[in-house]
This record gives sequence, C-alpha cells and structure tokens, in this order.
Amino acid sequence: MSDPNPLSILKGEINRLEFVSGEKIRLLSHFTENVEKIAVAVSCLEDFDTDEDKRTYLRSLISPP
Repeated sequence: MSDPNPLSILKGEINRLEFVSGEKIRLLSHFTENVEKIAVAVSCLEDFDTDEDKRTYLRSLISPP
C-alpha cells in the first residue's frame, strides 16, 4: 500500500486543525493556485511539534506580507 499523496495529507491537516471557514477557503485556494507548493508545505508541517505551530505556519501562507 502506498503512502497518501501530499494533497490528501495537507487537506487532512487543514481539516484536523479546525480552521474557520474563511481561512480554510483561503488555504485551499492558495494551494489550488500553487500546486507546486503542496509537497513543501507538507514537509514543513512535519517539522512542527504542536498544532498551534502548524496553524501559525499555514496562516502565514495566506496572510498579507
């Protein structure tokens, strides 16, 4: 059996971390427009120890600079 694909992992994490609806929509839109960044994001998520750090990281991807 093969490992889940990065998109499935990412979507699972976004759902598990319980983002509010607007954030979830922005995150999914971000990765729809930047498919090449999905594997990198999944790899980075593995480096965080807490759910709060994972949420902060993902929010940083959709926050204005």
